[in-house]
Amino acid sequence: MFDWLFGKREPEPPPLPPTEKQLNYARKLRLAVPQGASRDDVSAMLADAEAANPNLRQEREQAKERQRVKKYGPELIAQEQQWEQLANQNKWLAAVYKSGKSVKVELLRLNGAYIADGGKLKVESEAGKVVKDRHLGYVIDLGRYVELDPTKLLWSQVIDDFDIDDVARFQATLQHAESVAQRMGG
Repeated sequence: MFDWLFGKREPEPPPLPPTEKQLNYARKLRLAVPQGASRDDVSAMLADAEAANPNLRQEREQAKERQRVKKYGPELIAQEQQWEQLANQNKWLAAVYKSGKSVKVELLRLNGAYIADGGKLKVESEAGKVVKDRHLGYVIDLGRYVELDPTKLLWSQVIDDFDIDDVARFQATLQHAESVAQRMGG
């Protein structure tokens, strides 16, 4: 009736079939997957089974972690966990690092870490800077997102969290990092 206004509605795409991984896990749990069940149906069945027996989820998570350690190695996993712990403690990093052909000096608020598909550790962070707020005066603000490769670090120092108005300590820490970079020839 309103095709002229809204256009013709496309029919709903057919539901996706379950993945091999879902079917294998359902077999392991001895769940009977009905013929024609969709990916969402099997996902709901697995979730219900794990809700009924919380040990199943824990076992699955442990198996995933074992596979992850086997894939990336215990050293890389430990490094990722160390960076995650620092991020969870609201730590910052005074960093001198290579970015392309240049050397950068920044104070980075640590947000987390992950292992990329290629097996490289990446640290998620945001660069801090001092800005002038018309109501508050000079304050610390978080600027751009920085995905740091720890192998590019030339020098770093972990620092406790900054309050928004702790500008003097922020600037002194940044100046210290800049002087370290100058001594390194950067």
